[in-house]
Amino acid sequence: DNLLRKSFTKVGETKRVKIVKDVKYNPNFKLYMTTKLSNPHFSPEIYTKVTIVNFALTEQALEDQLLDILFETEEKELSKKKENNAKNIDSNKRLVVQNEQEILQLLS
Repeated sequence: DNLLRKSFTKVGETKRVKIVKDVKYNPNFKLYMTTKLSNPHFSPEIYTKVTIVNFALTEQALEDQLLDILFETEEKELSKKKENNAKNIDSNKRLVVQNEQEILQLLS
């Protein structure tokens, strides 16, 4: 997460980032991740930290992405509400999982 947030520390003239251990950061470093999913879903936090490029589009996925772009340009207020709702849904799902784990602990 430190790498995605670009949370670097400066030691002398070099930048360092803590991944598992503290390592020297190279400004030419690039991270590429791939997936075979036709329309992958990432949390809103991930979308704010990285650039998503989809090279393998199905017709349905392309239609979904174009509709999202149209929606963002035509209905900016609704688009912001949709984004906030997606963030709320994501955090609520995490709360449900936490609550389920707490209930299971109490029952055992």
